[in-house]
Amino acid sequence: QHHPNEAFQQPNSNVASDTEQEEQEVVFFVENMTCGGCGGHVRNLVESVAEITQATVEWRLARVTARGKGLLQHYAKDGGEDHDGERAMWQQSVATLLEKEGYPVHFS
Repeated sequence: QHHPNEAFQQPNSNVASDTEQEEQEVVFFVENMTCGGCGGHVRNLVESVAEITQATVEWRLARVTARGKGLLQHYAKDGGEDHDGERAMWQQSVATLLEKEGYPVHFS
């Protein structure tokens, strides 16, 4: 037997996933950038991470602004009281890539 409400549930089934996929912006800090060349290298590494669509690097301030989808889900600040040691997957990827190249990362 056909249920009259079924037709109305279908179009709304992906509303929650659309809001999860909004672009978000996150600022974090990267040590040892001493010139614009370093900044460009860091930007390329950060943008190679799947979740990140764009990165802006201010090397003099040691600051990176990353934009992407779902960046704030499971986001972990370094040393925060609620920090359980688990970083988001993209955070772990960024930290691994940059630290391997000599650029320690701090998420605040």
